[in-house]
Parts: sequence; C-alpha cells; structure tokens
Amino acid sequence: DAGITPAHMAAMSGSADVLQYLHKLAAFPPAAPRTNSVLHAAVKGNSRAAVEALAELLPAGGAQAFDADDNTPVQLAAKLGHHECLESMVGFGGPASIAVRHASGTAAPHDAAFHGHAACINVLLAALPATAGWCDDDGDTPFHAAAARGHEEVLAELLAAVEACGEDNALLGVA
Repeated sequence: DAGITPAHMAAMSGSADVLQYLHKLAAFPPAAPRTNSVLHAAVKGNSRAAVEALAELLPAGGAQAFDADDNTPVQLAAKLGHHECLESMVGFGGPASIAVRHASGTAAPHDAAFHGHAACINVLLAALPATAGWCDDDGDTPFHAAAARGHEEVLAELLAAVEACGEDNALLGVA
C-alpha cells in the first residue's frame, strides 16, 4: 500500500515500543492533509496502547486531522466501534476532537449512533453530554441516526443523556 510506513505498521499492530523507537529515530512520516496518519492506523488496528503512545509523541491536533475518507481518528474510532481507542483519543484530543465535523455536518456521535456502537456513545456523552442533541446540516441528531438503523441500545443511551442534562426532548424530535 502506498503511504504505509513502518510507523503505520507498528501503529496498526499495537507496537507502542516500536512507535517510540521510530519516533526517536525521526522515522515518523510527516503529517499531510487528507492522508491516513499514524494515529488513524492505530485506531484501525484497534490498539489503545498505540493510541496512548502516540498521544505522548504527537501534538494534540492530530486527533482532528482528516484522512482521505473525511474521518478524524476520533470519528473513525466511533464508526468502527473501537471504544477503548475512542476513550484514549478523547483524552488526548479533548472535547474539541469530538466537535470536528464531516463535510455533511455530522460528527463522531452521529457516526457511533449510525453504526450502533453504544459503548462509543457512552464515551462521547461522558466527555461532552451536549453531543446527544447536535444537529447535522440536515437537522438530524445522533438520535435520528440510531433510529434510522434500529439501534435501540444507542437510542436509550442518548435519551437518558438528554434527560440527565435537563434538555428538551424536542431536540431529538421526540415528545
């Protein structure tokens, strides 16, 4: 694969020690816009250890970088259901990493809801409870995304979060 470096391979396999060694050798690829970063590779490999190693080696802005498919590492973790990586990513990138949106206005909570990943929804809601009511460019919330796919567990988590925040259920399109 073009663009796959030893650092990418170490990240995908979860080799935190190798990542640290490659970084020490200055063998990390430069961050380029709209490419699969080493952080994206760690998320794809579902390696919390690699994500946490990279959190110590890379600037926090890496959590907000888009890949060729218009996903940040946080969005990718939410889509794939990699809740442990997501938890580390949110700790690394902070709430700002959750707020980054796709071109359509969707964000990581929409991705997790659409794909039915309740554990990811819980991570996102714990970090930033207001995400339950975020609207995309069409006015759809994560609640809409979960309902469209019949993900009842995600719907329950989102509804509980909105009620716990004292938000109006009208944000979700429910009474």
